[in-house]
Amino acid sequence: GTIGTGLSVMGILDNFTDFLLLLGVIFPPVAGVMLVDYYVLRTSRHLLDVTREMQQLPKEAPLIGWNAIIACIAGATVGLMIDWGVPSFNSLMTASVVYWVICSALSYSASNMDKKDTA
Repeated sequence: GTIGTGLSVMGILDNFTDFLLLLGVIFPPVAGVMLVDYYVLRTSRHLLDVTREMQQLPKEAPLIGWNAIIACIAGATVGLMIDWGVPSFNSLMTASVVYWVICSALSYSASNMDKKDTA
């Protein structure tokens, strides 16, 4: 109790709330990217269905998901910079939309390249 009271008197609570706000803005974009990838884009759905039937974990692991990293950075930046609304929700929605747009654009350009190759 004495240590907590001493830290409180020294002003640790002001820094702690800033730290919690930072965590609340940085981690929601990760959840947003995961939700969009699993429920909207369904990128690994076939692989997960096959491995579920075999009762095994997938052996194929993607290297680095740069699309997800870019979306998370964009979401955290918006959550930290924009003062309108709830920062956690802003970061979540921004990362979700950015990830969906990037993946959709890359998928669209890849399908157009395939069409040009076959023609």
